[in-house]
Amino acid sequence: MQHFVLVTNGDLTLEVGATVNANVKTKTEVLSDGVLDEAQLNRLDPAMYAFRDLKSISLSHRPIPPCTFLVSSRHLAGVSSVWRAMLEPGVWKESSSRRVMMPDDDSKAMYLLLSIIHTTFGNIPKKLARGELYHLAVLCDKYDCVELATPWLDSWLKDQHFDGSYRPGSAFITWTFGLEKALRSVMQALIWQIHATATGSGLSVLNRTYDFDYEIMPSDILGKSNNVATSRCSKTNEF
Repeated sequence: MQHFVLVTNGDLTLEVGATVNANVKTKTEVLSDGVLDEAQLNRLDPAMYAFRDLKSISLSHRPIPPCTFLVSSRHLAGVSSVWRAMLEPGVWKESSSRRVMMPDDDSKAMYLLLSIIHTTFGNIPKKLARGELYHLAVLCDKYDCVELATPWLDSWLKDQHFDGSYRPGSAFITWTFGLEKALRSVMQALIWQIHATATGSGLSVLNRTYDFDYEIMPSDILGKSNNVATSRCSKTNEF
């Protein structure tokens, strides 16, 4: 397990990303299935996708390498209402511990967010892949600190395109960072490109099955109806 020191006099250790899903297939395993060739796999964003079965792609079932981070609780509480409540004495169980477990969080995105919080700006890349940006958006929303990413957004979004075909993560990225025009484009693409699979057991976009149960979406983004056509019609006028 890797250990990162964000501040030398830190008083709190975060253990992040201890989740490993046994159903995720490695690149070698996927190639051995013979459904996708290596060129097709290489076009996928490894920070975004992991394979669970032959043609199903999921955002959140990839293994998350566990890491520990030595941080300042004062820094965390100062920028996030969620962490402030978590660390307030006697409120949550985490408040009495100097080691907090965060098994569901993405360790790479957390390293980036913690680097921003502790002003170790040398750790912050100028570019992020779509999947990395998605996982950062998830953490910024979860810990109520979206504004911290603002100074780097223009750089990170420079090579991102949110028009045309829907790509997993696009809805939550544009929603979280307040990209209204891009969100409208993303939702229009999703609404018109999403279909029920032939068996009716899932949803597909442009004939590729996506596991939307494990992609975090803005609240009620497709409506509460289970009928894709009804949801599509009801949301068209909104977007």
